Amino acid sequence: MSERTPFLFNPYPEWRTECEKEEIENLTKCFEEQPSCAFVLFARHGKDARLALEFAAKLMSEHSRSALDNDFGELWSQADVIDHFHSSKNNDLYTLRNDNG
Repeated sequence: MSERTPFLFNPYPEWRTECEKEEIENLTKCFEEQPSCAFVLFARHGKDARLALEFAAKLMSEHSRSALDNDFGELWSQADVIDHFHSSKNNDLYTLRNDNG
């Protein structure tokens, strides 16, 4: 029996055509240049979403020019994601939207 994957992190191979124009414009404004890549991060609620937030925070701590977009018009900076992860053991990808949105 295979183990269940706690979250999904994949490159967005055709992100320039799959992302909405407004999303790319927001990222370009944030970084003062067009982004060079994009990834998709999915997780179920609960401990999987907490693990996904930890993954995002660690990845973003290594890449200072990074942002997290939730597909609802909100864009979180590297600092927002890292601070949210460290501020409470109960925080996850879904509470990020409540705290910073």
